[in-house]
Amino acid sequence: RVCRGNAYAITRMFKVLRSVYGEKVNLRQYVYKGATLVQVHVQSDDVFFAYGATHALTGAAPLYRGCVVAFGGTPPSRSALEKIAGPEHTVLAISKLKCLHYVLRTFGVRNKLGTLLQDTSAYIESIPHFCDNWSVPESFRPGVIE
Repeated sequence: RVCRGNAYAITRMFKVLRSVYGEKVNLRQYVYKGATLVQVHVQSDDVFFAYGATHALTGAAPLYRGCVVAFGGTPPSRSALEKIAGPEHTVLAISKLKCLHYVLRTFGVRNKLGTLLQDTSAYIESIPHFCDNWSVPESFRPGVIE
């Protein structure tokens, strides 16, 4: 949401990621339902720690885990990702992919392990709140609770 429509910040982010973190970051481009998407695949957590300062100094867009940038208009070519500040490449949205299994294992188990080990019923009672916090769709909640 922070950078919606701000192609300059996205351009800076792609340039910085390629030039400074090129060995640890891949920009994966694909088309989904008519929109061009670029997934920022970060291969090392070190990038997230260092990028905060880079972001502040360069005016680049913030970097999130699972970051995907959706473009409208003329799809940028792979080589044009660093030059997308033109009006023909509109940033539609920046989203964060959340894989349900990852969220459950990381936050549902790791962060709730103390509760689970101390009081199983309290853990079970906390699941609906957990699902609300992580926006787990209603259709997936029975699988989470079981």
